[in-house]
Amino acid sequence: MTLLGTTAGADRVTADPLTAEHIVELCGRLPLAVRTAGAKLAIHPQWTVRELERRLAGERERLDVLDAGELRVRSSIALGLDGLPEVGRCAFRRLSLLDAPSFGTWMLAAVLDVPASTVERVVETLLTHYLVESIGSDQTGQPRYRIHHLLRVYGRELALAEEQPDEQAALLLRVMSGWQIMVSRVETPMLFGVLPVPLPDDHGWQPPEDAVLAAVTDPENWIEAEQEAMAAVVGQAAAAGLATHACALAASLLSFLSARNHFVDWLRAQQVAVDAVSRVNDRAARAPLLVRLGELAYERDALAEAGQYFARAIEEFELEGETQGLATARAGLATVHSERGRFREAISLCQQALPTFTAESDAAALVYLHNVIAQVHLELGEFSPGADAARAALALAQSSGNRQAEAFALRNLGLIHRAQDDIPPAVDYCRRAHTLLTEFGGRLSRAYASLSLAKSLIRADQHEEAKALLDWTLDTCRDLRDDFGQALALRTFAELCLAQSSLSACETYVSESLRQWRRIQAPLWHARTLTVKADLGCREQYELHATVVSPPVTPGRSRQEQFRHCRDQISRIGALRCRQHRIGRPHFNDAAAAHHEHTVADAADHP
Repeated sequence: MTLLGTTAGADRVTADPLTAEHIVELCGRLPLAVRTAGAKLAIHPQWTVRELERRLAGERERLDVLDAGELRVRSSIALGLDGLPEVGRCAFRRLSLLDAPSFGTWMLAAVLDVPASTVERVVETLLTHYLVESIGSDQTGQPRYRIHHLLRVYGRELALAEEQPDEQAALLLRVMSGWQIMVSRVETPMLFGVLPVPLPDDHGWQPPEDAVLAAVTDPENWIEAEQEAMAAVVGQAAAAGLATHACALAASLLSFLSARNHFVDWLRAQQVAVDAVSRVNDRAARAPLLVRLGELAYERDALAEAGQYFARAIEEFELEGETQGLATARAGLATVHSERGRFREAISLCQQALPTFTAESDAAALVYLHNVIAQVHLELGEFSPGADAARAALALAQSSGNRQAEAFALRNLGLIHRAQDDIPPAVDYCRRAHTLLTEFGGRLSRAYASLSLAKSLIRADQHEEAKALLDWTLDTCRDLRDDFGQALALRTFAELCLAQSSLSACETYVSESLRQWRRIQAPLWHARTLTVKADLGCREQYELHATVVSPPVTPGRSRQEQFRHCRDQISRIGALRCRQHRIGRPHFNDAAAAHHEHTVADAADHP
């Protein structure tokens, strides 16, 4: 700012300091560029700083504007390329084409289409000529570099003039291919969400092994280091007509990111890519990507949106006659229907999908469907067919070595036993599920398994172990920013305190859980948590006030009457949700014990 004011006149800068600061940013804070911008204002006294800002806004015209007499930014940058070998010029041009704000050495190998072992000398050349700068090591310990903003503008000018359009597209594909291969080596299989759809494999370039090793060894830090660059390039590729490949990369990251709660980072990039695909007549590419968008919406608890994506995918797959994708989309929509209380429709969709997966001998898909069916029967209070489906899932998972799906089937069996007040086997099944997920699952899966086990332990009067599990679960959900898990853990803590007759602590936990449910707009789980408050209110003989329950519960009601009242409110709101990937969501046992006069599914259709 001082340099700009010295050159252009301090009064012009102080008259509009915010615009002046933006001009400095547009110059990349490069002293020569800032001095040139100031000289441009001095040459044109009729210009305001806002007029100069407008002229600098366009990237293609920026270097033209930064030309004032002997102060010429483009010429100065061009001097830096004198004596640069052709491989260095090529590297500078192609790196400048990428929207990635920073890059590692493997990305330089990708844009040059050469082995990674040959790029170290190229990096040294670019550093020596001040065309790139080192920004240290990334979160995995790998060196990271960037190109100054104005240098990138000049390099992109050269690339657009000297690189053929086919090569510009090819280098984007090579970079995306490298990321996709690395993600495929480290992503967590989607076993508790919606089934993944295999996307066309078009890997034209293999990343160096040390880059892959860095991703596999430390995936959490790897994604932190790469995700900003990936998001930028996905958007760039979609805009450049490579939407299908951009979507493939974004979609391949879905299970990796959702397991680590990185939803927001990729929602916009993936949506941009799919919007681009929708503008071309490529149904075969579009349908699997609609399934992936459905998965992402499901993971974000946007169930209505997820259902729309899966329904659209079903239409596309039916028109294409693609049975495998159709079965997968039906499985996804079945999951959404099971969440929204449309249980019979969910079972029907599962039954339509079963023959395809049976014919394909797709054990993972069959395990998934049997687990969905088990969940739906559990919600309907149909314990015998639910147990049959869970046992079928368990046998398939064990025979195929699918340990995480095995844990989910065990958890389902535990919930079914707990719903029938058969507590010892409920504890045993939930403990076995917890043990498997501790070894083979992610932190979030283990957290929900801990909740399921803790709930059964509370019923078994094993309070000390239940508390230790809940302490760990609440800390984990807070660390992973999982709001749903936090609210559920607080609810279960309230149940533990109630079992221990710690009524004051129970009131604190249940109130905080209710507050969380209201904040994340989960009225169904808010109503289910009111059952805990109903029990607490019965013990302390005070009125139960809550926005979802009307009229309020009176002190004179019995515990069973209060539970029936909350059950009626839950039926009015919708179905009892029991998410698949979130191991351990508690089952509303009182609904089964009271023998519904009408099914929860009917209640969901008639709120």
